[in-house]
Amino acid sequence: MTLRIHKFFVFALLLFVIFSQNVHAKLLEDVLKDFRAKLYAYFKNQPDPILPIFIPAGEVPGDVYRDAFGGFFARQNDCFKGPEVIQAPSKLLRVLDTTSSDFTGGYKGRFVEIAKASADLGFALEQRIEIRFDDVTNYVCSDLQLKSTFRSNKKDCVPVAKLMNDPGEGNSALILGQVLIGSQIMETTASLSFSGQAEGQVNLDTVKEKLGLLAKALEKIGLSLDLISKIEAAGSHTAQTKISLTDPRKLPIGYRPAFVSQQHLDKILMYIEKGTLSNMEEYILKTDRVIVAAKEWSFLVIPTREFVKEMVSGKLVPFDEENPQHIKYLKGVGLILSVGTEAEAQQSK
Repeated sequence: MTLRIHKFFVFALLLFVIFSQNVHAKLLEDVLKDFRAKLYAYFKNQPDPILPIFIPAGEVPGDVYRDAFGGFFARQNDCFKGPEVIQAPSKLLRVLDTTSSDFTGGYKGRFVEIAKASADLGFALEQRIEIRFDDVTNYVCSDLQLKSTFRSNKKDCVPVAKLMNDPGEGNSALILGQVLIGSQIMETTASLSFSGQAEGQVNLDTVKEKLGLLAKALEKIGLSLDLISKIEAAGSHTAQTKISLTDPRKLPIGYRPAFVSQQHLDKILMYIEKGTLSNMEEYILKTDRVIVAAKEWSFLVIPTREFVKEMVSGKLVPFDEENPQHIKYLKGVGLILSVGTEAEAQQSK
């Protein structure tokens, strides 16, 4: 009897472990629909969490954003004179699984170009897209460099001047302290239909020839095409293959702020320690009800622009990537912004 009980508990424990792994395998970005929200969720879970850049515009450390979605209050050269920027390698470990219909900003514009070049040659691209980033470099400018190179005579930089001279109450500038730059790779499936043609049957030689033409067409818009699976028949009239599209241009993909609000930092860390944020994320993963979660946790998930104002209000302190509390804070900010962005997108429909 004891042996049977023992075996039962071992079996139950095994089921629990398997179930737990399956639960944890589900990622927040898989639940979200808005592409901006997906990016927030994706980047928060990286070993080096960052906030996403939605429309690359040559961002560099020292640029001053208007809000979390971009738009410049000032560029680096407007407010700083040649601050020293150091480089450090960085790596984004996971792949972002999304759909092209969700794309916004620069991602949408680029995929429209790709889809048009493909359609001109008869290829249809699957909506499901996997995105990864390669050869990522982190460009970092210290708070001391920003303070020592500040252009104090610039009238347009008055909000920044308050921060440079006295990082106390009343500061409100979202200055980029670190900018991650890398190349972007999209992976999807390309299909070529032979239905309606004279023979109507799959001809793999024709597919290879057209893929060669597609590679040349994409090269003209700055993309390289690689096959990552064999060309195979998908039924009697269609051939398909998985392709990889690499944009060799180095583009800004994410950032970290140069300064964080001590008041906001303390607030978010308190909710992290209480388990509030993990409870909210767990609820969304179990139910897929983002709007309900946003209302339930409305004391945290406030309108995005108001949230960003909290991030840069009060006494500001330099962001320190060696400080585990600052890293926790950035993860928490990414979670809250992902939920808030998704809820706002759903409510606007």
